[in-house]
Amino acid sequence: MQTVLEHIRQLESECEVTQESVKDIAKIAKRCRRTFERQQELATERHEAHRKERKRRWHEIKKPARSMLPTPLWQDLMDLNSRRQDTAQAALSVDAADEFVIRRPPDMDDDAEA
Repeated sequence: MQTVLEHIRQLESECEVTQESVKDIAKIAKRCRRTFERQQELATERHEAHRKERKRRWHEIKKPARSMLPTPLWQDLMDLNSRRQDTAQAALSVDAADEFVIRRPPDMDDDAEA
């Protein structure tokens, strides 16, 4: 950046601006821009890596709560839960079968007579 500024200051002090000096400044400015873009890409990559690491750590923190129970006990609880759901569904289907009623639409003849 300082090199670009020095060249700009030199141009201000010179009476005449040559095509060659403008090309030199453009080359230096282009190099600076590429450097800034490279730095921005590196910062983005670091940010993304940091975000993924935070996400991984968060999942590692949540994982022990689940793994505190021994695996056979955890499986027994899952089986018990599924059996409770099956029993509840069976009870609902029996109750629903007792209350199931088929209703016929009124006949057209009944409407005509009324």
